Amino acid sequence: MGVSYNFDYSKNTNQTFDVPTYGNSANGIEGPSKINVVNGNLFTTVSPTKLNEFHMSYSRENRPRNAVSSKVPDTAMGFATTFRFGQPYFLEPAIDELFWRTDLSDKFSIVGGGHNIKFGGGWVHSVNTQVFRGFFTGRYIFSDVVGFLHYASPASLGPGYGPKAAVCGNGAWINFGQTCPDGSAANTPMLLYLQHAALSGPTTDAAGASSIKNEDYGLFLQDSWKATKNLT
Repeated sequence: MGVSYNFDYSKNTNQTFDVPTYGNSANGIEGPSKINVVNGNLFTTVSPTKLNEFHMSYSRENRPRNAVSSKVPDTAMGFATTFRFGQPYFLEPAIDELFWRTDLSDKFSIVGGGHNIKFGGGWVHSVNTQVFRGFFTGRYIFSDVVGFLHYASPASLGPGYGPKAAVCGNGAWINFGQTCPDGSAANTPMLLYLQHAALSGPTTDAAGASSIKNEDYGLFLQDSWKATKNLT
């Protein structure tokens, strides 16, 4: 009979999110993960030619993923992103994940003549529970860096600055409601704005919660036959 216990602790900065247009400080943090595993084995000699092997394993893995400490939502310039900062949208502000796994198996071996027969079965039960908070603090996508600077600047700087900033076809900046010098239609530099979780229905962790259970069963039968001293 044998019993073992293993514990693993890890915290990996800049591991979850690896995009060149993000600075290292904006990448996600994997962990701190805490993994606990208990294994047990029981070997029973039934007779000189018969052996039973029972195995049990139980694990609990707490694997959170976090955005870096920042109060700024995911902010990008251009859909083909040239620059980004803030909390990565699919991590903000954090993701909780807990994985449970139970593994039971039993094998019975019979040795007789030139045969070594083994048969048995197993059961694996797992549950993955997590809260995915992607987009929970919003996301902004601007046309480019210049567009972002115009939008984020104080409106007191004049037309073309602040939340009402708009750009004309010839590149001139005005405020929405004003007329472009060349007569073209004005467009906002903000291409996408997601506020946060839904305004109606689940608006907290319930919107991103899930619990997935899996059951795996297996049976097997094998025979190792030594036909001659040189052939198995």
